[in-house]
Amino acid sequence: MVLTRKSSLKRKLTPDHHVPKTSKKPIVAHFNKEELQKMNIDLDKEYKQGKKPHLASRTPLSRVQHPAPIEKPAKSYKDFIKNYQSREFTWEGSVDIKCTSQGKDLLIYNSVNFQKDTLASGDFVELVKEKETCYGQITYLFEENHKKYTECRVFYQERLKHYIETYEYITIPLGYIYKKVIFTAENGFICETLKDKSGKFIQVNPSYCLERSLFRSKIAMRICANNSSLHKAISLLTLSSAPSNLVGRTQEKQEILEFLENSIKIGHSANSLYICGMPGTGKTATFLYTIDSLRSREEFSNSFTFIHVNCMKLSKPQEIYSILCKEICKRKKSGHEALETINHYVKSSKKSGCIVILVDEIDALLNKKQDVLYNLFNWTNLYNSNFIVSGIANTMDLSDKFIHKVSSRMGNKQIVFAPYSRDQLQEIITKRLKDTEAFTPDAILFCSAKVASYSGDARRAFQVCKKAAFLALEQKELKISIEHIQKAFKQLFASLYVQAIQSLPIPMKLVLATLCLELKNNNKENAQIDRIFYRLNSYCETLLLICCFSLKQVAVVINRLASLHLVAVDENCVKLIVSPDDVIDGIKGDEMLAKLEPFLLGN
Repeated sequence: MVLTRKSSLKRKLTPDHHVPKTSKKPIVAHFNKEELQKMNIDLDKEYKQGKKPHLASRTPLSRVQHPAPIEKPAKSYKDFIKNYQSREFTWEGSVDIKCTSQGKDLLIYNSVNFQKDTLASGDFVELVKEKETCYGQITYLFEENHKKYTECRVFYQERLKHYIETYEYITIPLGYIYKKVIFTAENGFICETLKDKSGKFIQVNPSYCLERSLFRSKIAMRICANNSSLHKAISLLTLSSAPSNLVGRTQEKQEILEFLENSIKIGHSANSLYICGMPGTGKTATFLYTIDSLRSREEFSNSFTFIHVNCMKLSKPQEIYSILCKEICKRKKSGHEALETINHYVKSSKKSGCIVILVDEIDALLNKKQDVLYNLFNWTNLYNSNFIVSGIANTMDLSDKFIHKVSSRMGNKQIVFAPYSRDQLQEIITKRLKDTEAFTPDAILFCSAKVASYSGDARRAFQVCKKAAFLALEQKELKISIEHIQKAFKQLFASLYVQAIQSLPIPMKLVLATLCLELKNNNKENAQIDRIFYRLNSYCETLLLICCFSLKQVAVVINRLASLHLVAVDENCVKLIVSPDDVIDGIKGDEMLAKLEPFLLGN
């Protein structure tokens, strides 16, 4: 290929098509037709419009980003589909006949054997869509009009091993599936972003991926369109659905209200409010409900500006400066510049009204220097400050980790949210579902008691009820009973806990098994850490013949198990959150811990 200039100078094209900066005149590249077609240039169209393919206006071939091609067994797309559709698929499990709202029958299959893999609802696959490859999560494997299909929710690759969920569903023959993939963080695949119908990108919890897929499934809608009561219950139990009134937490709500009222009246707060409690105990909901009630009162409606920051969405602690600078000062700055801008604003005297800042999931701001936490709480102590800062933590002992200068700025105003009791959970679920009669009273009571015994997490109770509603829809039943709650609880948490325990390192499995044995032998609900320490080293010396643990090492392991919500720690007492059966199933098959299994089973 030759580049021609008016001076008739000829030179070879550099490998990356780079135009030398020393050229004073534009270099024009003359390509033949085949080369232009490779660069996706329509030769006839370009020259009819009186244009020449200018090199500088074209993206170099070496820089063009093409989608990664899949290995196709045939040269063309049609041959690929033809060859792959000829593969054999073995449909497994019992067949469930469902009647759609149009009166047609769908045969729903449990699983299918595919390339030595078993595909079932919830599995991720790489598939061919419009001559391109993408990823999808299987919702249903079904047969209609004597033809077998699968419905998938589509995922797109954002960057290497990062994927984006969509609400796009496709129904394809099994021949369009290329292979099964494993979408887990352990394998390096991360999917925490959802593109909604409006095109906005929102952060989502990967654990509820299948639930989101089934909730908007077109096949599920066809099967269950005639059951509006259950669909309404599912909608009410969705975590994003805001309750019309707040159930319980009367004392905590009053304390938050008094703190905000007094601070807004004087124009600032010398101390900050620290709220702590386990996840799902209503901390954020109570605070936001209190803010809404203040806004509805005429005396406070225009007295303050509210800013809510969820620190779990921050890539690093310092990013909170940029968010606050944009909300307060209406300027886009980052890092140290944003901090300096906020400091200048706080010290200035020209301000109107208060700024109430809620820092949610404040645990994520904890670093070695704790400089971000210090600056947040220090703003309220500066002269002319109009900041009212409140922090919410999901751990009970976070304040113990604060260094002295952070504690001195934060103050001593603290509210602790205890886990919900059975009666509180029952009242919460009943009032949330007051507009539907899909649940029997016994089912709500059973769910409340079961969740209260585990964690007292209201979000978990909603999740169990919602899963039970899906199960009732699949079985074409009008009421949700205790059987549905039991099955939902087992599907949602039993298998998840077992998988979590199986992935734990040996020391954590060993401590968990020792805790089970300690509780079983003493017939108690909790055990002292020192008792676990002595029993663990006894097993290590006599049974497992491995090195013993120090008391500090055991305490560290227990704290790690607590952060994974497998145990709960209250001062020096440890309580098992998962069932002993989950622990047994989780350590089963581990050769090193095989000697402990007979003791756990009671043999």
